[in-house]
Amino acid sequence: MHEQNSQPIIPVLSLLRLVRIFISELGYNIMKASETLHYSSMSQDELVSISKCLLLAIRKSDSVFTVTPTDSIEEKDERGLLVDIMEEQQKRLQHDVTLKSLQQLFENGKKAFWINIYNSFLQLRLRDHYRQQQQNKGDASTTTTSATPGSWYTTRNIPIGGRLFSLDDVEHGILRKYRWKYLYGYLPHLPMVWCTPIPKLAVKSLDCRIHFALNCGAKSCPPIACYSAEKIDIQLDQATRTFLKQETVMAYTTQEIRISKIFYWYYGDFGGKRGIHELLEKYCLDSSVHGGETGPNSTSEHDKTVEAGVTRDFRLVYKSFSWEQNAHNYAFSPEDISSSHTSQM
Repeated sequence: MHEQNSQPIIPVLSLLRLVRIFISELGYNIMKASETLHYSSMSQDELVSISKCLLLAIRKSDSVFTVTPTDSIEEKDERGLLVDIMEEQQKRLQHDVTLKSLQQLFENGKKAFWINIYNSFLQLRLRDHYRQQQQNKGDASTTTTSATPGSWYTTRNIPIGGRLFSLDDVEHGILRKYRWKYLYGYLPHLPMVWCTPIPKLAVKSLDCRIHFALNCGAKSCPPIACYSAEKIDIQLDQATRTFLKQETVMAYTTQEIRISKIFYWYYGDFGGKRGIHELLEKYCLDSSVHGGETGPNSTSEHDKTVEAGVTRDFRLVYKSFSWEQNAHNYAFSPEDISSSHTSQM
């Protein structure tokens, strides 16, 4: 910073500190006031179970979403039961869950709970949007449209524990440990740090694999799975490996690795170029990966290339990202759901 620019900033910084203290205290008091409305604290298993039950009910209801004149009584009853389950879980999130119990979640519980919550409410937003489209256009077959509006992610309309959260609060505040969604993940989101209870709810350390578990409703997003606290490490490994193998292309003739645009947007989350290469080597650069249209002629040639570390010299090329809306993109089918307590993957 140039010397002539440093002096005017000093009083501004002092004023910002005062504003920060005031807003921080205000946010804390609001949080404590909301907690006094609740007298019970849920265990980790109960909290994660609510998030799973909501997501599984949404998934199951998607298979019977279309209403036809020939629907049987059993189909109508099933649809009504699933709606009741979804509404009940949302009421429990709003009235029974406390911020204190969410703060006391262990790391794996935080990841499982908030990933399920993000994917659940995004699908609910998509469903409401499609229903409105059908009413406006009279087109019951509409399932894919243009990109979702940015307000979907910034509007605080997810009621949990006496507070309202946005999808951005969940993704960038809690699961990414209050990092700004711009500038490639290198800077914290200061308003989240100063003005909200999010730092007390956030994970202790950012796990870059969550980027392959969150579905923002776009065509190029990873599919949705149902996560459990006790299995989440295995589940995130599987989600990462599956997505990377589908999206990664090794172009040997041009010495390029073509990867998802997600790596570009959250470059810092992955540890930069070196971290991206390490992740690719761990999850998808093995003998089972096809080299794409320009791949090696044999498995042995591919293995030698990887063992020699040549792929580290390949240029990273970010593929275009399709923002077309795409609902019901799940990694499991309704037939995989035996009950609302079924654990996935």
